Amino acid sequence: MQKRVARFTVLSLLLAGLVAACFVLVTIERRSTSSVTIATQGLDDVARAYLWTELDEVARVRWITFGVIALLVVIGLSALAPVSEVPSVPEPVGPLSLTIATPPTEAAPERPQVPQPYPEPDLTSIARLCTDFSRLKTTDALPDLLGRSAAALDASGLILWVGAGDRLLPVMAHGYPTDTISRLGPVARTDDSAAAIAWRTGERVTVSGTPGSVGAVVLPLLGVDACLGVLAFEVPHGREYDPVTHAVGALIAAQLATVVPTPPAEGSTEPSASSASESEQESRAQSA
Repeated sequence: MQKRVARFTVLSLLLAGLVAACFVLVTIERRSTSSVTIATQGLDDVARAYLWTELDEVARVRWITFGVIALLVVIGLSALAPVSEVPSVPEPVGPLSLTIATPPTEAAPERPQVPQPYPEPDLTSIARLCTDFSRLKTTDALPDLLGRSAAALDASGLILWVGAGDRLLPVMAHGYPTDTISRLGPVARTDDSAAAIAWRTGERVTVSGTPGSVGAVVLPLLGVDACLGVLAFEVPHGREYDPVTHAVGALIAAQLATVVPTPPAEGSTEPSASSASESEQESRAQSA
């Protein structure tokens, strides 16, 4: 407010000085004109014309000077004029959400989905399961052990196949209808099925699943001299390639191999231990 009053006072003084200067110049011009008119009454026309010419030149210079002074006054007034202040923008009450338009870009190629981590297996339960397999005396407890094996593998179904000559026979299943074993037929060693390949090669075979279906893993039951059979189980899609599932299945298959009877070697003519024992008993009886 004080700056505005000071600027207004300076502006008023400049305007008053300009008006006073104009009044003085006009008064001097009138007096000079009257004085020259009276002084030149006695002169001839040539001298009078010369004096009037000089007087006009002096007046022209005076008015040019007056114009320059007026221009300087106007420039000073412009410099003293108040500068309009930029109104301050009030601060927003809440956070401002700015949406920046981005140019359309090409769609980036889809990245392969990272497999979801599976829950860690219960090692204590798996160790207890392997111990129970090693203590198995009859096949009556085998269905319960297969059920626990399916739970450890997170398998929806499990089938135990045992080799007999050149054929692979399903002997026990878990997670399937009761008539599954009767509907499954024997598999030849030269067959192209996953069970036959795992039995023939002694290597793990993985059957890929699809979204909405299950995958399968077939593990060989390896004995001392031959492959005794296979353990096949179905798992949710994607888990058929889980290395932890493969490791747990290998432990269970190794324990199953200890309870599966070893088939006799093809073309073997050596008497078995029981036959030798019976012959020895007969010889002793005859000698007695």
